Amino acid sequence: MRRFLEPPTTYKEATYRAVHHSPPFTVEQIAEHLNVAPSTLYSMANRNMYNVELPRKHVEPIVVLTGTHAFAEYFSHISGGIHVPLPKTFEPTVDVIREAAIAMDEAGHVFSAVADALKDNGHVDKGLELKTIENHARHVQVSMARVVVASRRDAEGER
Repeated sequence: MRRFLEPPTTYKEATYRAVHHSPPFTVEQIAEHLNVAPSTLYSMANRNMYNVELPRKHVEPIVVLTGTHAFAEYFSHISGGIHVPLPKTFEPTVDVIREAAIAMDEAGHVFSAVADALKDNGHVDKGLELKTIENHARHVQVSMARVVVASRRDAEGER
């Protein structure tokens, strides 16, 4: 599945990515799964056709069939968040998943601190704003190291 650097910023773009960049599925296979004509799906996924749109009821079946993250990325983007795909299985030990979740949470604190610092004047001020960001960033570094340690333990069979 092709990964894009930027999240889709429109529902039409998310549809385009889900339909045209979800190997190994073809547009025809996705259309059959949705019980729509391939030409209709092509139109719904055409970024230049604004008069026809993929009905929301088809989002879940496309995601389940293809595993696409396009819609999750789009909805995260418009709600001011970020999308972080999780593993499909939770075979790693609970410790690995827990430590990864903590690291993600800590990273969220960095983003919040940066956003708070920038909202006043568009810059990070030296002093408390910078110290807050640095503090949260250190927590991320520690958390990421704990992910590596938990992963090594899991790889070595220490469960």
